[in-house]
Amino acid sequence: MVPCTSDYRTVIDSFSELDVDSILSEIENDLEKHVSGDVIEHLCESVPKIIPCVTDTYSLLRYCLFLVNRLQVPVATGSPRPEVIQDLHEASLHWARNLLFLHGGGDWAELLSNGGTVVHRYLALLALLEVYTPDLDRVLLDQAGSSPYIDVLIAHLFRTRNSRDTSDLSEILRGWSKSASVDGRATRFLFDLLAEHRLGLLSNAELKDYLADHRLDNAVLCALLRYIGELGETSLLETVYDLIRQPSSDASVLYTLIDVIAQMGDSESIKVLKTVDPNDSSTLSEFISASVRELERGGENGESDASGGITLVQCAFYGDLTRPGLSSGSGLGTFLRELGNYLAGNDEIKEIYTFSLLPVDRAKSEPLLERLSEKHKLIRIPVSFELYDEALDFLQNEYEIMRAVRRTVERYEIDPSILHIRYTDNASQAVLSLAKRLGKKVVFTLTSDPHKTFTKNNGDFRTMDEPELLRNLNKVFIADSIIDRVDGLLLMGYEGKNSQVLPYFPQLLLDSEIRKKPLKIVAEGVRSSIQLGEQDAGLFPDLLTSHDGNYRLSQSGIDRPVILNVGRLHPLKGQHNLVEAWIESSLNQSYNLVLVGGNLADPSPTELSVIERIERLMENRPELRDHFCHVPAVQNAKVRLLEQSIIRNIQNDLPNVYVCSSFKEEFGISILEGMVAGFLTFAPKRGGASDYIEHGINGFLIETDHPDSIRTDIEAVLHPNNKMESLHEIATRGQQFAKERLDIESIGKDYLDYYSGLLHQG
Repeated sequence: MVPCTSDYRTVIDSFSELDVDSILSEIENDLEKHVSGDVIEHLCESVPKIIPCVTDTYSLLRYCLFLVNRLQVPVATGSPRPEVIQDLHEASLHWARNLLFLHGGGDWAELLSNGGTVVHRYLALLALLEVYTPDLDRVLLDQAGSSPYIDVLIAHLFRTRNSRDTSDLSEILRGWSKSASVDGRATRFLFDLLAEHRLGLLSNAELKDYLADHRLDNAVLCALLRYIGELGETSLLETVYDLIRQPSSDASVLYTLIDVIAQMGDSESIKVLKTVDPNDSSTLSEFISASVRELERGGENGESDASGGITLVQCAFYGDLTRPGLSSGSGLGTFLRELGNYLAGNDEIKEIYTFSLLPVDRAKSEPLLERLSEKHKLIRIPVSFELYDEALDFLQNEYEIMRAVRRTVERYEIDPSILHIRYTDNASQAVLSLAKRLGKKVVFTLTSDPHKTFTKNNGDFRTMDEPELLRNLNKVFIADSIIDRVDGLLLMGYEGKNSQVLPYFPQLLLDSEIRKKPLKIVAEGVRSSIQLGEQDAGLFPDLLTSHDGNYRLSQSGIDRPVILNVGRLHPLKGQHNLVEAWIESSLNQSYNLVLVGGNLADPSPTELSVIERIERLMENRPELRDHFCHVPAVQNAKVRLLEQSIIRNIQNDLPNVYVCSSFKEEFGISILEGMVAGFLTFAPKRGGASDYIEHGINGFLIETDHPDSIRTDIEAVLHPNNKMESLHEIATRGQQFAKERLDIESIGKDYLDYYSGLLHQG
């Protein structure tokens, strides 16, 4: 009898391939006896009795959906009706019924003609991906332009499923473009699709007409230019030169023009680029120089050195890893910087490149290439779109990201051995698709985000509006797609333990091909060697009493112990919940609350939403203002020194406390940093912190979904009746544990071993 557990290694070691084959056969035989009933309902009853790692209702649905598609039970059903879909439970059931309908011989045209919302059409397309035939091409294209979620699925299908030769595909697209109403989003979609597959669908005369059309918005014009660049139509260079000479060029258009000229230009192009005015932008000047150097090489890249060691590309597309805590910059950026620096110090590594994205509209003085250590370089990749909502922005610009990364490796003559992607989003999908075309290895860090967030603590599904449903369905699809195509997988955990992933990814257990892929459970880590010097002694209290934010500590209460929280401002990070918990608790009488993070001077819309919620809370309790501090984001090294300064200067019966208020953390770099400094640490029960924090031993795990639960859980620990010396001992154990077990050097060795092993497998 296999124990009921969701720990990856325990379950995998308990199920051999023969065991899995036996399970699938047993379920298939059982289903054949119940084809006249509700197959999904029957699966929901039988799966938990056989699979030990089903943890909640969504986990159960994931296994049922996998089995419906894998076993292809021939059930004759009617076409699913477009009923109201308000959560992932209803969406998953509708998805499964679509699959049953198609596997039972249902007509795909009938499925698409059922109408309904974008969610219904998206779920229909997800099912059609599994039964795709080229006959579907034109029908699918007729859906293009209606939603970016629909567009990205169609692009994925043409990228991964279409076996037609380019001439056939070109004819289909020509017919669609002539008869369909192709404008706006659909026009850009067409240009991106043509560029990706390098299809010469449009004549030079048609391309010139498009370039001369002043009604094109900048996004469509950039897509058209990228298409021309991919075709290498040098006969259009004079027209492109005319565009770049126009002084009113938008930044996104200007960068695209420079890139396209560098991609297909000649010696004359060098002269043209040297006349471009960088408009006092050192970033633009550097981009022009890099493009000129590319042209001077004549398109010839240096020969790769096969014996020179591993060249690793880390993708860090959220924020800037030199500016953690600003906008979408996170602890992961800090980890990637430290990990890259550690790996670069090993002889097995030739070079480390960390790629981030830089919207050109705000590119003024940021260096495109920045050396972080001797063999570790940060490259900021110019992109034409803004980054306000990354998940949506990446979705709408997937092809541009793919091409921008490819042009970057060409521009800087990078020959990657491995590309490592870490997020379930369309940017990771873009990098993976590019790597497959380049014949390069790709590693994916798989997490249970967002799958674990679909249900509440009581097991009920969260109600979602259509945009949130589409966002989450897209992530679910991307995760499955990446697992299927990637070369290797990493899970986050401590001492080989991960209980977060297997409940939501049945293919890791039940798909024999996926099980063959190299998989390792690794931790994240921090540099524990940062030491507070005499020159840093003034960080406390100076930084907390005289910074540029609206909330500073008063000198009169500076000797209170501190509750600290560090991180980017985001609703899921829960800083507003922590502020409310502090305000409504007795803790505000004995503790100062200090937040560090966010661009307080020029916040993004997401940051502003959190700032405004905090301000509304503080307005109702003005007497607490002197004991609340919100410091804008500062360099990670400064945060680490501030933490040490607080511990050194505030020595009280009550311990200094670090609270991570996030809804969930996959691992929690800021948590580890707080532990290393000596704070008594509170971390969310959801996510990976539970793999290394032992409740009451080296820290505490709390519910973070509501201010009341944060308040209750922290107050229960810091209650005056508790022995404070025991809490100091817990903080000390946490500090020793983090320094000894989760230092970046010991963690970095695990990553290096994995990368080396992956390459040696061929």
